[in-house]
Amino acid sequence: MTAPARGLLIRTLPLVLLLAGLAEGTPAAAPSRKPNVDPQLGPFVHAQVMRAARRFGSPACALVLEDFPDERTGRRLAESLTASGQTAIEYLRSLAYRLGPAAGPCDNPQIDAYTSPGSRTIFICREQFLRRQRSSEGFAANVLIHETLHSLGLGENPPAPSEITARVDERCGR
Repeated sequence: MTAPARGLLIRTLPLVLLLAGLAEGTPAAAPSRKPNVDPQLGPFVHAQVMRAARRFGSPACALVLEDFPDERTGRRLAESLTASGQTAIEYLRSLAYRLGPAAGPCDNPQIDAYTSPGSRTIFICREQFLRRQRSSEGFAANVLIHETLHSLGLGENPPAPSEITARVDERCGR
């Protein structure tokens, strides 16, 4: 690890631990709130939300919140999350996961899920998401983290969707 990278890690680690809910005085376990998943999506999406929450709660994965700005405020997404009063785990689990309509973005076979900056609803393109989950459960969980970043205020183009996904994969694993 380079000296500048080590310095960044030392400066951001307390914030990351707080966001992940692992700092002193905060519960280490994920909250017991059940994710709000549309029953039409089936149990596989619920399982992926839980997997994504566990990943997002890790200090290494939560660093992705420092990588991108909130397009509405210009602040880092980590600051937007702090302003919400929730940990990364709580925020991801508090979102609504709904079946995406057949017409619209889900017409595109490359889109697994979508939302808009600031929206608390993530639409799941069921067939694409299920196919993605079968090929890589880790990547499916990262799709939900990617969409959570948009929910926190991240715009797109720029950064390109592939850049966001690559950063989530880098920080959160595959």
